[in-house]
Amino acid sequence: MPDNPHLSPAQDLPSDILEQILTLVANSAKDSDDPLQALRCFTAVNHHWNHVSYSCTPLWQNLGHIRVDLHNCRPESASELLISSLEDRFERARSQPVTFTFNVAPTLAYGRPRDIQLVIERAFAVLARYSAQWENVGFSLPAAHVYFLNSVAGKLPLLERISMEVLHPDVPVRLDQFAIAPRLRHASFRFPGKYGVDVRDKIHLPWSQLLSYHEDIFPQDVGFHLALVGSPKLQSLICSFPFTSINYSIAVPVQHSTLTRLHLKFTASNSTILRRLIIPSLEDLSVVSSGVDTIFPDIMALIQQSHCVIRSLAILPDCASYTNQGGALTRVLNICPELHSLTVNSIPPQDLENLTRPNGTGSGLVVPSLRRLILCYTSSFPITPQDDYYALRDLACAREEMRRKPLELSIEIAPSFQGEVSWLKVIGQLEGFSTRHHVGSPAGKVGRWVHTLGILLDEGRNVAEVRTEDSSPSILRESISGLQLLKVAREMEAYELNRGNIGLLYHREVPLLLERIASLPPETFPLEKVFDLSAWTKALFRKWKSLLIEDARVNGRWMRRGKHTVEFIGRESERREDDDLVWEMVVGAPETPRTRAEWLEVGIWL
Repeated sequence: MPDNPHLSPAQDLPSDILEQILTLVANSAKDSDDPLQALRCFTAVNHHWNHVSYSCTPLWQNLGHIRVDLHNCRPESASELLISSLEDRFERARSQPVTFTFNVAPTLAYGRPRDIQLVIERAFAVLARYSAQWENVGFSLPAAHVYFLNSVAGKLPLLERISMEVLHPDVPVRLDQFAIAPRLRHASFRFPGKYGVDVRDKIHLPWSQLLSYHEDIFPQDVGFHLALVGSPKLQSLICSFPFTSINYSIAVPVQHSTLTRLHLKFTASNSTILRRLIIPSLEDLSVVSSGVDTIFPDIMALIQQSHCVIRSLAILPDCASYTNQGGALTRVLNICPELHSLTVNSIPPQDLENLTRPNGTGSGLVVPSLRRLILCYTSSFPITPQDDYYALRDLACAREEMRRKPLELSIEIAPSFQGEVSWLKVIGQLEGFSTRHHVGSPAGKVGRWVHTLGILLDEGRNVAEVRTEDSSPSILRESISGLQLLKVAREMEAYELNRGNIGLLYHREVPLLLERIASLPPETFPLEKVFDLSAWTKALFRKWKSLLIEDARVNGRWMRRGKHTVEFIGRESERREDDDLVWEMVVGAPETPRTRAEWLEVGIWL
């Protein structure tokens, strides 16, 4: 036997194979705030792995999220660690193009002590030193710090994408640092809040090169005209439209041959500018408006005069009179036969009915290619959308039966929504469960179960704490709790699950509660040695879980995703084949929150 046997065959991996493994790891973490974290774990395995990872420069091209806040400004040792970390990242990337985001905490926008100011200056000096390697970068800076970018102006030969967020309380003196960037194709600007001056006057870009221009700015003047006229290769334009009068220069039609995506937010009810646009390549259209007087005919005019084929459409009028516009949405959809994705914040009953059944023109379904429908509440409207839920249930089932293809239908709440929605009640309505129960009905019994099990779960949260003699429950109290739990146990054991009463369990979240109870240690249960309640709980959970899974697999249609979304699950969905995924239909699936930019991608402005 060798004197120093290898502890693991991984130590003998050839460098080229190890590089491929590390590259896969780096790619899987590229969207994380710290994509280098996984690589750091590998460098600590042994000297060979450390050498290979450091010498493979493409692994270090994504420098991740660089944040300057009080935690890495004070004490001085923390600030030194921040600066050395930045220098170390660039050293490993060597001369490769780099991706990163640099963020100064918003709290540092107000009152900047001198020592913190020095840390920010030092950090940016490191970034600026390597500006020739910038490829895809983003900044979130207080306006007073934007001047740091002056040192990189004209020194950005590889820059392809810039994302810029300028924070209050000031307006930067200039924003022309990216006007000279020969490879810049994508630009995004955001100015949160309302400004007393037109900040667009300060933005200077190589407009003729741009493929996408996205902005979220409270405007005082029409700004998207420059992007349309000055960017002949533009493919994506997202911007807001002001409440001021329309500039005379846009009175004549504006044509653009390459634009495929247009997302506009009108801060007033006037959307007639849409009638002045001719965009034959347009496929993705989103219109947000504070009124509905002209929005539907204006959208129709744009589509018809452009002779474009719309595949993704978002229409989001933010006013209660939308419900009085029955048939207006259908008229728009009738000229979008290739539509795949539709986002709305409500659907009037007449339009829902038109979507549910074949039209009377002999041409079949309205938007027959529709595959995705999002009902997204962006504000406090509608306040009582119960009628929507019943109709959406019928719509999802009818479209599936008529087309034999699943419709990806979801109801979502945007972060800007002001009201409250009980998703448990929504699920009950979508699934067709009865929500009315007379006094003394099984609903009262289920309510007692939830109350008793909830008390036990609260007790179980403290199971890791050592009970002292003073904190131990009295024999009388424990006996009463044990007897109450025993009564509940017997009632639940005798409860026969069927489609008529299963909705009660969903509405009170009994499945999820029982799952948590079954995971408690035996010592949590009162008088456990007498009643053996932990064993009973686990056995009942296993029995009910299997029954609930089978019911959901066959009958379930809707699933909660976190606190803000419910989704329709088609009959032919692969989700129904995996027990763990089906169980998520019962208790709810993990939430997948969107970033602000991702909300804009589907037409939602925050």
